[in-house]
Amino acid sequence: SNQSIQSIIHSFIHILCFAKKTQSSQSSRHLDIPLPNVDGWICKPLEAGAEGMATKNETILKRRTPIVVFAQPRTGSNLFFGLLDGIQNVSSSSSSSPSTEITLLFETYHVNQPGITPHATAKLVFENCQHDHHGDDDLKQFLDKMGTSSANSHVQPYLDLMRKKAKTEWSLFGDLIGNYDTRYKKPARYLEFLSRIPSSSSSDNNNNNNPYFALKVFRGHAHFAGGTSRFVEQIVESFNSTLSPTPIFLILWRRNHLAAMVSEKIALKRDVWVGGESTDKDAVNVQLADLERFIRIQKNYYSDLKRTLDRLSVPYEVFEYDRDLVGFEDQVRTVQRLSSILRVQIADPEEAVRRSDMKKQARVPLRLQITNWDVVSKNWGFSENVGDWEDFFAPELNESKHF
Repeated sequence: SNQSIQSIIHSFIHILCFAKKTQSSQSSRHLDIPLPNVDGWICKPLEAGAEGMATKNETILKRRTPIVVFAQPRTGSNLFFGLLDGIQNVSSSSSSSPSTEITLLFETYHVNQPGITPHATAKLVFENCQHDHHGDDDLKQFLDKMGTSSANSHVQPYLDLMRKKAKTEWSLFGDLIGNYDTRYKKPARYLEFLSRIPSSSSSDNNNNNNPYFALKVFRGHAHFAGGTSRFVEQIVESFNSTLSPTPIFLILWRRNHLAAMVSEKIALKRDVWVGGESTDKDAVNVQLADLERFIRIQKNYYSDLKRTLDRLSVPYEVFEYDRDLVGFEDQVRTVQRLSSILRVQIADPEEAVRRSDMKKQARVPLRLQITNWDVVSKNWGFSENVGDWEDFFAPELNESKHF
């Protein structure tokens, strides 16, 4: 009986040792074929002279600088991103200076979180990394399945499969998914991943023309990281302790909170968030309790942002919807400011605005967008004049801070 027990125990130990040895062999095989961290990058960069890359004597690998735009819905964030895209388009068509790469990641933080997939991120990795080793064609398969869409439900089973695969073996796409899935709770980790995607582009004699990626963060997104303050702190702490370039923090807000709330209600009513014009036929009713709550949320969010950035001595710039985005001349000045912040030289800022191809949606005054305007204005005392609303930011911050 004792011999039988000892025999069983020895057999069990033998099985465990064999399993451990096999697992160790598999792990080493997965880890040393594609090096997941090559000289600080997430992957091996494409060879110089490859499609889309500069020639060898012009190539300088650079880390991407994050542009983090803190905003709220209906503050003009899509229009703002359109201006960033316009800057990139104008710089790329200029023969007098190197083009500037600004990757706009609309997908990263989104109100419809469950339906969003890392389409733009995967494309960025695919276009800048060697991915033909270790049979790692997952990235290409994903992009082929996605087509041109950034939120497509039929690829979710494939993403789930890749998540399971990532638990047993390393792959470039698995690394991407792992970082993407933690972007809400651990935003710094995801931004670090993006920053370490190698960028190869020509530079001028002063080594200017840094590559950027831009994403926008709303109050609801920061909530998952423990609140606005913690979201900012994570990013600042992480980037202060690495070789990655210092993030650029921009604040975009709308001084007239009534206009922002009405715009959001109309977008919900029409289910149209980008493009499309609204008229008096789309007017909505405003309730006092809803408006007061909306204003309180805006105040808390932007006040928290300002306090945190000031406490950490982090430079930032403030852009206000009506002052900086509504009129053509306002947009030209905003392009000039952004070009200065990003150290991008563009000969024609007006052309950058024209190429942005984004316009204000509301085509009628605010009073015609509210069915109970008389009550809102006369009984409650709210104005459609921007100047009558409180300015959350001191005047000097509205022009420039630190940059």
